[in-house]
Amino acid sequence: MDEQPVGARRVSRRRRNLLVGGVAALVLVLVVALGLSGLAGQRRLADAQEEFRAAATEVVAAAAQAQDASARLAEAVDAANADLAVAQAALAAAEDGYVPAAEKTALQTAAQQATDVVTAAAPQPLEPTRRSKPDDAAEALALAESLRARSAELEQAAEADAEQVTAVQAAVEATRAAGGALTAGLPAAAEAVLAANPSTGQLARLGLLDVVETLPAADDWDEAAAAAVATYVSAAHAVEESHAAEEAEKAGPLRERRIEVETFARSIAGGVPLDFDWATIVNGFGQGGSHGGTATWDPAYGGFTTIALSDSIAASWGTEPAGRAVTVHEVGHAIAAKCYDMFSTSFNGEPETWATAWAIGMGYDTNGSGESLYGRPSDDLIALSTQCR
Repeated sequence: MDEQPVGARRVSRRRRNLLVGGVAALVLVLVVALGLSGLAGQRRLADAQEEFRAAATEVVAAAAQAQDASARLAEAVDAANADLAVAQAALAAAEDGYVPAAEKTALQTAAQQATDVVTAAAPQPLEPTRRSKPDDAAEALALAESLRARSAELEQAAEADAEQVTAVQAAVEATRAAGGALTAGLPAAAEAVLAANPSTGQLARLGLLDVVETLPAADDWDEAAAAAVATYVSAAHAVEESHAAEEAEKAGPLRERRIEVETFARSIAGGVPLDFDWATIVNGFGQGGSHGGTATWDPAYGGFTTIALSDSIAASWGTEPAGRAVTVHEVGHAIAAKCYDMFSTSFNGEPETWATAWAIGMGYDTNGSGESLYGRPSDDLIALSTQCR
């Protein structure tokens, strides 16, 4: 067996101890390093997952906002279609010549513009948002970025729908305003219709005025407004038909004289509405130089009187006073409605006494006033009747 120096053996053993110690230290460093690396990775994953969760929350809120905007647009479109239906119904009823032309044109224009806006209005398409649970930090960050982009798209869709809601509502308001202007112009149009048909009977005339009184206000445009336009036009047609019938009744060689008689009677009636009928014989009179007349009260539309006169009154108008006196006597019956308290108390509701006193009080103290048929009223009653004009 070979022997080695003692010193050499010790050196070798020391080196071996140092090597072992160095390896142990290196292993410890690696373990620490790996631990730190693991903690940093976990932190990065946690941060990425938090960012992902925040982005997911944002996209949920954006989707809800977009859905709400889409629903409000759908509601606005439905409401607009209902208003447009009213406008179209009103326009269908608004016949030319019976409604103000400028206002009708304005409503047509507004309704067409609103129709175009409503037709173009459509909610922005909302694609489903894909969400999945990320496996690592990189995927979590990528998904968060995708969700934020989706949130931006949803917000833009909501803004676009909101803008469309505003446009639809503005178009509808313009239509409603134009419709209100149309109905607001109908009273003047009605006056023009009446002026063009002066012979119309009171039922038709007062019927048209009654419709005008019940027209909706300019700012109250709804289904009733469209129906009111149709009712108004129908009443205007009735005025024309009544005028034609009355003109036919007055036609003939006495037409102008009959118009003179009617104009005179209305001038002294104190605003009480009057209708006139003409016939050869009225109340048994009208031939042999006689003149006949009657007066009938109708309570419709606040009341009016129909006066029937014999043709002999028109034939002798302006040549002898009896026919004029008969006419005044019949107007006296009509005007009793204006002074009903006086008529019912001081005259005890006696129509012929009243009408005779009123005719005499108007200065027609002659044959035809009623005195020859009903007797002469007292001077006090005649004087009292002059207070009713």
